[in-house]
Amino acid sequence: MSQAQQLGIDPAVEREVLFNQLITPTALEVAPDGRAVVVSREGQITVWEQDGSTTRAAFLPVDAYDRQGGQFDESACPRGNECPAGYNLAEGGIHGILLAPDFMTSGELYLYYTPVDSLGEDIWPPKMPNARPHCDASAGNGCPSSGNDEGKFRLSRFTMDLDTNIIDLESEVELFENPAEWFYCCHYGGDLEWKNDGTLLMTTGDDTTSDHSGGYSPHDQRADWTFNSAALTSQNLADRRGKVLRIDVEELESGLDGPLGDGVPGDRPGIDPNPFADDPDADPYVYALGFRSNYRFAYNPSTDHLYVGTVGPDARNPNPTRGPAAHDEIEVVPPGGGTNHGWPYCIANNLPYNRYDFATGTAGEPFSCAGMTPATIYYTYAPSNTSPFVQMGQGSNTAVGGTAYFRPETGALRLPETYDNQLLWMDHGRGQMWRSPINADGSLDGSPTSLLPVAMGGIYLVNTLSNPIDATVGPDGAVYVVEGNGFWNSIAGRLTRITCAGCTPDAADYGGDVEVLDRTAETLVASVDGGIVDRLPGAGLLVVLTTTLALVAWRRRGDVV
Repeated sequence: MSQAQQLGIDPAVEREVLFNQLITPTALEVAPDGRAVVVSREGQITVWEQDGSTTRAAFLPVDAYDRQGGQFDESACPRGNECPAGYNLAEGGIHGILLAPDFMTSGELYLYYTPVDSLGEDIWPPKMPNARPHCDASAGNGCPSSGNDEGKFRLSRFTMDLDTNIIDLESEVELFENPAEWFYCCHYGGDLEWKNDGTLLMTTGDDTTSDHSGGYSPHDQRADWTFNSAALTSQNLADRRGKVLRIDVEELESGLDGPLGDGVPGDRPGIDPNPFADDPDADPYVYALGFRSNYRFAYNPSTDHLYVGTVGPDARNPNPTRGPAAHDEIEVVPPGGGTNHGWPYCIANNLPYNRYDFATGTAGEPFSCAGMTPATIYYTYAPSNTSPFVQMGQGSNTAVGGTAYFRPETGALRLPETYDNQLLWMDHGRGQMWRSPINADGSLDGSPTSLLPVAMGGIYLVNTLSNPIDATVGPDGAVYVVEGNGFWNSIAGRLTRITCAGCTPDAADYGGDVEVLDRTAETLVASVDGGIVDRLPGAGLLVVLTTTLALVAWRRRGDVV
């Protein structure tokens, strides 16, 4: 039985596992010659080539502490005994990768990661004066007693040797930084894409804890609880968090040998400024605002639209005094940006939260959603009267944007015509991939009847997606996916691809002078050198047991994205 005929996969396509020894993978890029570059949270960078070989390209030192034990220990907290109980940098690590437009000649790529020992360091370019301040240590709520409670994420350029696939870490050119709350997890974003004009788009989450708002809106007004207020990040134009940012990387890089460029779009001829450029109180890099955990997005180069996957909060049921239940969302940013997507005041199709006094526990009137941009697709943990997308069923909610698929004219592995002009987006927790039509004007078809499954995961569907976290289209027309294959500290993350059913690769798609794996050798098992995962007896049972154990470990929906 082919993979195309297996339960959970659209019979028009097949899914193939290319490599299954990735450690907590987070993102990938595929080069024009078919090599896939995958980054992992802990700093590992792996290159897979079409002949099945793999290279450990580099191990970038990162801060990525782990609240649940495992590879990183809480004892490594840089403030020692000052660190509050449960201190963690649980979402640190590498979360973004982007190949330079001339990667095939320059070997240059960009990584977005947490540099080691950045706690208390100022970021560059500096924060705006009205950005969310550091929390107040005098309240005794867990803030550090000295210094500040923020570290940083950094965007840097590195160079890879294209013959060996080795990345020279000494080649790093530091470009841009964002603040990140290091004592209260979560939501840092980190997806990177090129815009048509050559500027760079980046997502940044609200950098706000999930633990002190009951699963509803975190808009804490107390001065010593700033870490519990997304109103001070997502809804604050002076803050870079909870946003889509747009950066002129070429302007940044051109200033490296002289006066340092600031990367603000609009400083170079032919580059339009960002939508809030005329507001002196707005951070000049803000392109769109009002996001919670906008971990992954897709870009439409034909129309300049963005399709953003946003993970919602944790409340499973609405509360008359607090507001709606959690919804995960697919949100659309139109050309030029400038939209406000509501968080933490509104969610889904502009359902308002109530104002809430966190000091007294007193609820007030609902927020106004006037001027907010509603989500196009939105769904809850289980079918509800606030989400018409009943085909989503029930399960954990972790919406991640995938890739906008425009069927190429050639490509031996391109998907069927029915996949043309479709947004392929994923739910990390449920192990699902869905497709939604992209209209001719770039808007997304939000009709529930238009939403169709590509791959449905779960503990009983052993040969489909398992915790997918990023996707992109290769030069062969296939969709390449990285899967966590486990929620936390997995050592069996996978690089897979979705192709047309019954298709085989053609070396011409990768430039011609490339060896490709012999797909008829179905007994191959992925090893350190790569290969295909065979459907061996007992292999499916192993995946079921691994996934079941991971689900049991979830006391609640994880916030890794």
